[in-house]
Amino acid sequence: MARKRSSYTSEQKETVLATVRAKGVCAAAKEHGVPQSCVSRWAATAGVTRTGNTPVPAATPVPAATRHVAKAYTPSQKAEVLEHASAHGVTAASEKFGISRFSIYDWQRKLAKAAKGEGPSPTSGPAPADVEAQRDREILAEWRKHPGLGPSQIVNQLRRGGVKVAVHTARRVMEDAGYRPPKVKRKPHDERYEAVRPNHLWHLDFVHRNINRSSTFTLILIDDYSRYVVGHGVDEGAERAEMVCRTFEEATARHGAARRRRLTWAATSRPSAHGHEKVPGDEAGRDVTVQRVTVTVSLQGGAGGAGKRSKQASMS
Repeated sequence: MARKRSSYTSEQKETVLATVRAKGVCAAAKEHGVPQSCVSRWAATAGVTRTGNTPVPAATPVPAATRHVAKAYTPSQKAEVLEHASAHGVTAASEKFGISRFSIYDWQRKLAKAAKGEGPSPTSGPAPADVEAQRDREILAEWRKHPGLGPSQIVNQLRRGGVKVAVHTARRVMEDAGYRPPKVKRKPHDERYEAVRPNHLWHLDFVHRNINRSSTFTLILIDDYSRYVVGHGVDEGAERAEMVCRTFEEATARHGAARRRRLTWAATSRPSAHGHEKVPGDEAGRDVTVQRVTVTVSLQGGAGGAGKRSKQASMS
């Protein structure tokens, strides 16, 4: 049964606070049968303490640190600041315009180099707003040329043309123009893989590497319990089912058949797909489906791998 919440009148609170002045919070709570937390809250709100005790001032809230964002100045603003700095000094210009002294010193150095023909002048050139507008036009033009690309691909295309843009900037500009990122459907991963002995569970994983302009695909078979590499194979150009069957048969002949096998397709050019199967007690077969390739390995002759073996690869 829920406990009924008590309510107190103003007269009762005043009586309790009077006791707090004479005896303190704990004694007042026991004497009047009021929870100590309530008495402490009433006393803190009213600023009442026991007679003879100095009230503790409330803590002053500390303002949260504000994030400083760099400000962009137009060439005309820089020229005005530099002119004032040359006449009255850098410190006076910094105090008047609210600009860091280091920025003014940097503009002076760039202005001196520009006078020698060693770089652009900070007091000439397009305004920051014009530069941003030109940048946005280049991003949108590249996106209209390749409407199927996302922000990161658009940045790569612009980089090939000598234009450097951040992915966040490209995404913001594209979203303002109507771009909507695709929604990725995520499947919850709530399955655990835990082996209790050797050959209880094998993991098969492809690793894709480019070596001397050639694509190589390495298949690694790892025993989950011992973390021992029970087999490996290398293929060039593609991830072929024949190499998977051959590598798996060699590992089975050398170490015996595993009770469970889990194949992880980890190619960098295509999405990952996972599949696993519990093999029956006779451990006589394997059927793992990964993406569109179905690999079937039949072992005849027991778990040791001896006897006749047949393999079949097909597209599902």
